[in-house]
Amino acid sequence: MSRSMNWVIPSLILCGLLIVGLAGSLMLFLSAKKEIRDLDRRFRLTRNEWGEKTETARLVLESHEAMIGKLESSIADTDRKIALINPSLPPMRGMNLNKRAEALRMARRGVDAEQISTYLHLPHGEVQLLLKIHGAMIESA
Repeated sequence: MSRSMNWVIPSLILCGLLIVGLAGSLMLFLSAKKEIRDLDRRFRLTRNEWGEKTETARLVLESHEAMIGKLESSIADTDRKIALINPSLPPMRGMNLNKRAEALRMARRGVDAEQISTYLHLPHGEVQLLLKIHGAMIESA
């Protein structure tokens, strides 16, 4: 009987190893499945958080765009009001040497200060001051 039982022990060992291998495979499969479920849950939570943050950012952007639109229209209104108040005056520039020389030439020809200021696009007060200073310098010389 011992000879006939020799085949049973290796078969039992083989079956035991097979059972241990299957149990290990089942454990790995179940732990992988649990890990996938946990990752999926975390992904959904993260996606929901990003969705909320994206929606908040979109709302903030829309409110800022509305404020910018209001500011732009306010600036346009202010520009229109400024143009209505004084549309004829060009931007103020300082009197350079060429304009000063031209103003003095025109004054020598007999053109009055108002016409000089209009022609050279200079403030009337600056032309009058230039002519007074030039007259005073001539008288003192």
